[in-house]
Amino acid sequence: MVKTDITKMTASEIEEYLKEKKAREITENREKALKAKRELEAYCQEKYGLTLQQVFTVSGKIPERKQYKDPHSGALYTYSGRGKVPAWLRGADGKPNPQYEVVKPH
Repeated sequence: MVKTDITKMTASEIEEYLKEKKAREITENREKALKAKRELEAYCQEKYGLTLQQVFTVSGKIPERKQYKDPHSGALYTYSGRGKVPAWLRGADGKPNPQYEVVKPH
């Protein structure tokens, strides 16, 4: 790293120097981050067979799937707890109505 003596610069030269220095730092950090991302992705792919997107978008929470019985047709419906609740299943609070839940004996 080359040190620059700013004591012999004018205020406008110092301002320009600082802008250029900041731009260089941004570029260097971006390049380092891209390199780290490539290396991390290669490691995850080699060791686990996963992409970074797969690693960082997974949740540790497993959705609880519950079965509900349509009162009109009698058909069973499995709801994962994600997405829009069907109109026939929606309770007053907007969540699945527990009275339609099929409870399995343990």
